[in-house]
Amino acid sequence: MKRLGWLHDTSTPNRPQTNGVIERANRVVKEGTSCALVQSGLTAKWWPEAMACFCFLKNVTLALQDGETSYRKRFGSDFSGPLLPFGAMIKYLPITQKDKERVHKYSDKLLPGIFLGYSQQSGGGWNGDFLLCDWEQLAAAELCTDAHIKRFMSKEVHPVLKDDAFYFPVASGELTQPGVTPLERIQTDPFGSQGVTLLLNLLTTTKARPKSGRNSNHSMKTS
Repeated sequence: MKRLGWLHDTSTPNRPQTNGVIERANRVVKEGTSCALVQSGLTAKWWPEAMACFCFLKNVTLALQDGETSYRKRFGSDFSGPLLPFGAMIKYLPITQKDKERVHKYSDKLLPGIFLGYSQQSGGGWNGDFLLCDWEQLAAAELCTDAHIKRFMSKEVHPVLKDDAFYFPVASGELTQPGVTPLERIQTDPFGSQGVTLLLNLLTTTKARPKSGRNSNHSMKTS
């Protein structure tokens, strides 16, 4: 900022209470990330993907005090893509020959997986692709690093609903994940069993809180 010649005010050093706007914004992101992980059933090792997904959904759904979302303020139009929660079950169209060979010619032509977020352009815009992890690969992985994030066009990915609601196979125990410690197996909701409710409230509130309204554009990078 000094090199660009931009003038800006600063808070008192080592006094977080004098910087309430950003402190509140940080809290919202931390709580939202925790809620996304609790709802999905994935361990804390997936926090970068959970945080990126939460911030993106927050920016495209949460209306600020003037009624507009952060996404609309940044790009001039509302987000028109599908809204999918982190960790939800999906099915995707196999593209590589290796994946195509996994599909029996008389069975379902789609492969199962879990949704991990939105692929974004530089600047935070959506490029039309989804990030996901293959079901079989996640179940067979011994380490989290063995489960690779795949990128597919949104039209090649379809959410799987059960009773007209998104389904989270890791949270239900149907899909196993690598690197789960005994403590993580018994870990309870850090928000007193209100984590999912908090996440839904954060994403459906139509009016931003006064101190968090100015914290809008979270830019995330994905590999």
